[in-house]
Amino acid sequence: MGKVGVVIGRFQVDDLSNGHLDIFKRAMSENGKLLVILGNSHLINTIPDPLDYPVRCKMVQGKFPEACITFVRNRKDDADWSKDIDKIIHELYPTDTPTLYGGRDSFIPNYSGKNRCIEVHSYNTISGSKIRETVGDEVLDEVGFRKGIIYTTRNRFPRLHGTVDIVCVDTANQTIGLGKKPLEHEYRFAGGFVDIKDRSFEMAAKREFGEEFPGLEVGNWQFICSCRVDDWRFGGVEESEYIMTSFFYCEKLWGATHGGDDISEVRWFKIDDLRSNRVPLIDCHEILGQKFLEWYDSKNTQSEANVGELVDVT
Repeated sequence: MGKVGVVIGRFQVDDLSNGHLDIFKRAMSENGKLLVILGNSHLINTIPDPLDYPVRCKMVQGKFPEACITFVRNRKDDADWSKDIDKIIHELYPTDTPTLYGGRDSFIPNYSGKNRCIEVHSYNTISGSKIRETVGDEVLDEVGFRKGIIYTTRNRFPRLHGTVDIVCVDTANQTIGLGKKPLEHEYRFAGGFVDIKDRSFEMAAKREFGEEFPGLEVGNWQFICSCRVDDWRFGGVEESEYIMTSFFYCEKLWGATHGGDDISEVRWFKIDDLRSNRVPLIDCHEILGQKFLEWYDSKNTQSEANVGELVDVT
């Protein structure tokens, strides 16, 4: 039976700091064996967790090639996470006595397992958050720097970009309002990307419409559908990046608009012209035009059927 020093942390830094090294060295010197358990978030390539497990494993191996390195996933409950830690240690070192080592602001207050913990006080301490903040502002003219960016891009999860689009109908004139951007020749439905501060797609739709069609008062908001939009800006990256939009309907009540935000012109087109393909609609919004007509015609057909039933009953 021997002893093993266990170091647990996320180590989401470009290189182990002197404070980190103090913890590793003490755990190794007091026990003779070193087990490193890297905390793994369920999300990667985020601001607090920019590095995946293989990258951090390589970093630790470079400094401590004799260490056994593994990972533990984040858990909602600290008690469950603590049990996972104990299970990992027991499976790897069933006959050794473990001691867990951590620094300032480490895992120790959250750990409720059965093993002994030691907090290592170091004068070389600098927080991982501060390191990431500094590194995140640096652009280096180095091959390794550029290789790292390429690695990160190729190994991240595919990204779905949420957007909203809105068809505004002037029911009195049977027209729809479409906007045109300054450098485009065709027209498009109002809309844009969902903002991180939006609490719902409905909120995003109303915000985007107000920004792009200011001066219009609208009502009777309804959801039409959601669908994928093949935006030309995402051409060639469809396997890793694409747009999924939520399409909404609203009705003009009063007011007028000349466009706002990145819309330089607003024009009203007859719904029948859209149906006859006489509206110069941008390619990526043609599917939205089709979805609108299907929904609108179905809605009106249903309304006429309901009126007919009422007449028959009368």
